[in-house]
Amino acid sequence: MTPFTFINGLPPPGWIKCNVDAGFNRNQGTTNRGWCIRDDYGNFVNAGVAWDVGSSSILEAEALALKEAIQGALALHLDHVVFASDSQQVVQAIHSNSIRGSEFSFIIHSIKLLLLNFPNFEVEFVKRQENMVAHCLTKNELLESIFFTKQIKYF
Repeated sequence: MTPFTFINGLPPPGWIKCNVDAGFNRNQGTTNRGWCIRDDYGNFVNAGVAWDVGSSSILEAEALALKEAIQGALALHLDHVVFASDSQQVVQAIHSNSIRGSEFSFIIHSIKLLLLNFPNFEVEFVKRQENMVAHCLTKNELLESIFFTKQIKYF
């Protein structure tokens, strides 16, 4: 995996950046996940939100957000994507060879299988301040099962 140097939070030229995050909505009793995809100019490409009734561990939710974002990028036929998460434990688990028998490990294993097939997908850790767009998606009190899209034009 190549470490990326983000300038103003942007990915390198020719790459897409996808910020992912997870959180809880205590008022509605849901576990929320969100991701936002932007191009190397910072332009909005796509975003998604998902939630489940009840609460799971934050690690499982963060890992599931990453997996769903990867699947979303695949559905959009994106290539050269760096996925940015503020969950250091999730990013470390993706880059480690450790195997454990938990739900979290199962999700991590499924992410690793996806990444094996798409070598131009990278997973990097970012600080919370650099992940605010995805963080805000998970905190939205009015989350609905919607998927925002905007057509990308490639030249």
